[in-house]
Amino acid sequence: MEVKTCPSCGLSKPLDDFPNRKRDPIGFRDASLYKPCKACAAETARNWRKKNKGYDGSGRMSQYPREDWPLMSAIRTRVREAINRIKKFGKQDTDLDERYLYELFKSQDGKCALLGYEMSIERKHPLCLSLDQIDPGAGYVKGNIQWVTWVANRAKGDMTQDDFYRMCEIAIEYRKVQRLSKSAA
Repeated sequence: MEVKTCPSCGLSKPLDDFPNRKRDPIGFRDASLYKPCKACAAETARNWRKKNKGYDGSGRMSQYPREDWPLMSAIRTRVREAINRIKKFGKQDTDLDERYLYELFKSQDGKCALLGYEMSIERKHPLCLSLDQIDPGAGYVKGNIQWVTWVANRAKGDMTQDDFYRMCEIAIEYRKVQRLSKSAA
């Protein structure tokens, strides 16, 4: 009979006393080698439940409608990306949380704050939701964030919202002039 030593209690126990043995995705080593025995894992879980009495086992997603779970996944991704940008460029911290961003998305009816298009949660889609700083110098803080499509955020760059709209108006006027000059020729 094969035995293994539990890393938690230090006792040598038969392999049946450990969680199912599974190979890691590459298949080089047994991923269960580093896991505690079933008894130690159960004790750890009991202690955690005692310490976290209000937890009902449903997880943090239970506070959102099931149909919004993919949206919450997209929101969490955008928060992680924003935090990574803050760290990379050494800017101030953020006070954003997923609940605030979810409510903001719902208050915008899932539409881009700049263009009015319905946003997609599909990654790499041009109309995919993106976090925009209304005032680029103020950072990712509550009250300075809006949901926009990726293309609108890309076009806006570091401009203020007013500068962005002015640029759009200039582009429209230029297009009108170009059409008139082509039709006159």
